[in-house]
Amino acid sequence: MNGDTKAHARLLLESNKTDEATKLLQSLPKDAETLYLLGRLNWKKGNIAKAISYFEEASILEPGGEATQALEMAREVMDFYNKDMYNP
Repeated sequence: MNGDTKAHARLLLESNKTDEATKLLQSLPKDAETLYLLGRLNWKKGNIAKAISYFEEASILEPGGEATQALEMAREVMDFYNKDMYNP
């Protein structure tokens, strides 16, 4: 059941139905995949710090998983973004 629910949450995220995805993900146990999806959801909503926190939590539970890759990309984006802010 959780696998189908997570697949549905992924579809909601891809369809930009973030409110529905939020409700669905908050009802699931907080395993690595759910935390990763919560990270993606928060990134999509512009809550970057919260997204990175979720990616970090998921990476601890599942090193080398998709959250680890997302965390690396998020850090690269933030490094680039922050450099531009300080060097206009």
